[in-house]
Amino acid sequence: MNNSKVFMHFRPEERPFVERCFDWITLSNERSMIVTTPFLDPREQFIYQTICNREADLVCLLDGGYPVAERKRVIMAPDYFSIDESWSDVAFLRIETSDRGPLEHPDVLGAVLGLGIKREMIGDIQPHNHGCDLVVAREMSDFLPLHLSSVGRKKVTVQTIVRNQFFYSEPDRITKNIIVASLRLDAIVSEAFHLSRSKSQLMIKGKKCKINWQLVDQSDKLVEPGDTISVRGSGRICVVGVEKTTKKGRSVVQILSFS
Repeated sequence: MNNSKVFMHFRPEERPFVERCFDWITLSNERSMIVTTPFLDPREQFIYQTICNREADLVCLLDGGYPVAERKRVIMAPDYFSIDESWSDVAFLRIETSDRGPLEHPDVLGAVLGLGIKREMIGDIQPHNHGCDLVVAREMSDFLPLHLSSVGRKKVTVQTIVRNQFFYSEPDRITKNIIVASLRLDAIVSEAFHLSRSKSQLMIKGKKCKINWQLVDQSDKLVEPGDTISVRGSGRICVVGVEKTTKKGRSVVQILSFS
């Protein structure tokens, strides 16, 4: 594999992750072993699969624990292995409050990370009426029930569940068009989330905006089709593409809004 040519297909800020992918692939190739990555976000999954697909003698399986999972671990092995779900290193936990009330995603994530656990060891978090279910790396399945005792001000208990007990709901997706003067990030954020241009710039500079799950603080960064943009407290969209250009030179951009 010519690594230098591969780098050209990705953004400069993605280079460290691309190099990490090369390390995983080399490990699997040279030691003829099964390699399991941490949880990857969708953009990282795309990068990993793009690189892995160039290796004819490797097979990959992605597993996030349930059919519409966002964050997934990748299992990679030489092609003479037959890998399936049974090889997966994910586990499932249920967190319940003492009053059987709901929990919020940010609160749960903050409590887990507060125990010193890296984000890459945690998969999706699915809140429900009595707490939440979460997918974790199998290495964490014993640690969290012992050490996670509260989320915010609420006392909680954590128990292990099995795959088919995991609760999840699919987010609603709404397709709509927005009209912008340019594909600058602040312009897209302003129109998509109904914010003033100055407010969108403050959110971006305040590191409350992500493109493809990576923090961005440049208001003039150009957005590309396929980019996923999230703004803390406002939601998330995916830029589908530019539909057309108006007579005044403005762009009609199709987006998917998640709720």
